[in-house]
Amino acid sequence: LLMAAMADGSRRLVVVAGPAGVGKTRLVEHCLAEHLSSGGHGRRCIANVSLSSVPFGALAGLIPSEAIGHGPSGTDRLVAFSALVEHLRSLGAT
Repeated sequence: LLMAAMADGSRRLVVVAGPAGVGKTRLVEHCLAEHLSSGGHGRRCIANVSLSSVPFGALAGLIPSEAIGHGPSGTDRLVAFSALVEHLRSLGAT
């Protein structure tokens, strides 16, 4: 089901969620590797409780480096979030 969802061109986002320890990470890593090797596009983001205090913690890997501010101000966070949104749009997200 996950491979089919990732291959479906009408989908721009696939979320895998469930209890800890059931194999989500292994499943996603395997399916994403297969999807990418067959020419697909995608990135993996991980959300968990330990990242809840980090602004955009689960999405930090998608923020372009030039958009990452050097201070904790709200302006820096807004710039980073805007850059993230634009980056995702450039990848085809709506």
